[in-house]
Amino acid sequence: MHAFTINKDNDVEVHFLKRINLSDEQYLLLKSLKSLKKELWLNPKIEAFQSGIEKSPLTFEDVLDAEERLNRFAPYIARVFPERKRLMALLNRH
Repeated sequence: MHAFTINKDNDVEVHFLKRINLSDEQYLLLKSLKSLKKELWLNPKIEAFQSGIEKSPLTFEDVLDAEERLNRFAPYIARVFPERKRLMALLNRH
């Protein structure tokens, strides 16, 4: 399934839809989010950094490779996602 949205600038967005089964808890959360109410979700699977990193299949080389790729595509990302500049300014402020 897919749906189209056309905004005021005549940009067309294509949304690919997939039917999924939600638990009652997931449904209530999604309903609340759609109503724009503030929500707090705490990840029930959160764990300490050390135990999580030991389970991760990623290596330090993978992280360096991702960093290099992000730096290489930074100009494109900045052009396509102009809001990123404001977000990065906020993040780098702290």
